[in-house]
Amino acid sequence: MRNQDTMKILIAEDDAMYTKLILKFLRDENVEFAVADDGKKAYEIARTFLPDLIISDWMMPEMTGEELCTAIKKIPELQRTYFILLTAKDDIEDIIHGFEKGADDYIIKPCNIKEVLARARTGLRILRLQRENDRLQTIKVVNQMAITSNHEINNPLQAIEMYAEMILFKHKELNEDIRKGMVAILENVSRIRTVTQKLENLIDLRSESYTSRGPQMISLDDSE
Repeated sequence: MRNQDTMKILIAEDDAMYTKLILKFLRDENVEFAVADDGKKAYEIARTFLPDLIISDWMMPEMTGEELCTAIKKIPELQRTYFILLTAKDDIEDIIHGFEKGADDYIIKPCNIKEVLARARTGLRILRLQRENDRLQTIKVVNQMAITSNHEINNPLQAIEMYAEMILFKHKELNEDIRKGMVAILENVSRIRTVTQKLENLIDLRSESYTSRGPQMISLDDSE
């Protein structure tokens, strides 16, 4: 399973030496890498690799960096991918055009590898902050829903609990099956309360499989 703190970087660059330099200096950034030597390959890789950050040369075979950026931003899962364009074009109109196509940063070649690394690290830092903000916002929404559910469910739960206890303790002549049924009702009332309280106090999000091929659900283990 992928570590949620791990970022994915795709390098789209037809200069193999330049790619090796970037890989060498970003090895310690807790990232997974994929590389492509032309824009079309980069696009195909991105669709399955789902990179968080792309470092792309502008001038590449098959598909330019500008075209790659435009195509990437049309994929719903990649709309927030941080895209860094590398180019020898230094005209302000070209720079503006690159940003208009969805690029998040722009580095003019020839450039120092340290500048590329600094920009990449900045992009990763922004992405991690966005990811943490998304996580906190999701927890906030789950907590609010849990508080609302707890409030709305509490009254009917109290009624169910009260009548089940009344039947169980005031009618000693109940047969064993009915008695077991009342005990099961009280146990499930307690279980519902525990679930809503865990959701209300949720401080971290971990998911687990609901079914082998189905959707994920929030794990409530040790969430109190």
